[in-house]
Amino acid sequence: LVEVHVLDAATFSYIDANDKSLSNLGYKREDLPALSIYDVLFGMDRTAWAEYVAPLKSGEKKFVVFQTRFKRKDDSVYVVELRLEKGVYKGQKVFYCLVTDVSDRYEAESLLKRALEEVSAVQDLLSEGLITVTENGKIESWNKAAERIFGYEKEDILNRSVQNVLPDLKTALEGHLFEDMAQMENYTTGTNGLRRDGEEFPLVMSFRRLKTSYGNKYLCVVNESHSPQEISLELQQTALDLTDQKE
Repeated sequence: LVEVHVLDAATFSYIDANDKSLSNLGYKREDLPALSIYDVLFGMDRTAWAEYVAPLKSGEKKFVVFQTRFKRKDDSVYVVELRLEKGVYKGQKVFYCLVTDVSDRYEAESLLKRALEEVSAVQDLLSEGLITVTENGKIESWNKAAERIFGYEKEDILNRSVQNVLPDLKTALEGHLFEDMAQMENYTTGTNGLRRDGEEFPLVMSFRRLKTSYGNKYLCVVNESHSPQEISLELQQTALDLTDQKE
């Protein structure tokens, strides 16, 4: 159930609240006349609150939605998503606050963010360039080694086509070769990379498919190759792997 808080339009004092609101905040109904929204808000001052209210008062917006924190009577805090809109309650001008407790979601998102940051930190320690690509060929992740190898900062390359740095993958994308390569445990080949300054250079790329709940992703691990012999050896190994796969 959603919490419903009814506030006086001028003072933001409580006029009413539903049972869910009272239960979650730890107040009784008889406590309401002595409360205002400022007693409940945590980490948001009157100026910040006024900035959300202003477009409602001016008629610029019919409602606003934002995330903040509420403080219970026992001083514990929970994260909420708040929808604020003007209305009339028993003939009186009010603001309705429709509040959803999103503490669990916020905690899950925080844990996921920390986990991703830790993974990213580990990836940045690697000497190999790590590039994650979506099914339509867009770059989704890019580590420090990839920045060094190709000359693109992460912010400049994310969501762009992988063909900007691996032009030979154009055929793979158009011919659905991704799927064919990914049938193997680890597909490795010699190819060409393209640096930001336009220089083409040889590299060795390992390629794997990652099955996720959001569809297939493709991990490209790239190493600079400094001699034609290295590429030739990689191509020979790939040919042997393909032969074994067919058998």
